[in-house]
Amino acid sequence: MDLSVPPHITPFAFEDEVFAGDGVQVTCYVSRGDLPLSITWTFNGVPISSATSKQTGIVASQSNSRTSILSVESVSANHSGEYSCEASNRAATVEHVAVLMVNGTFLVV
Repeated sequence: MDLSVPPHITPFAFEDEVFAGDGVQVTCYVSRGDLPLSITWTFNGVPISSATSKQTGIVASQSNSRTSILSVESVSANHSGEYSCEASNRAATVEHVAVLMVNGTFLVV
């Protein structure tokens, strides 16, 4: 019988009003769940990595085993979309999604 505890992500959101040139940052914090944890980010379904951060300006960095921070130093309309944090361990994989809209641009799904 496996008694592993699945991850739980504390909900996060971007500010309601974000304008071109603003900086944004959100924290994906896994408040519950067995270690080790794997925390990854996607932007509109595409994984965010150190290789893509130079092109996109989107940086994801893990500060400890339960916390990962996503930041954009200077947003543009191209940064509008869905940002997803996925946390997984041996028990389960969970996801939390937040939508960023820059200068009132709308996400078309």
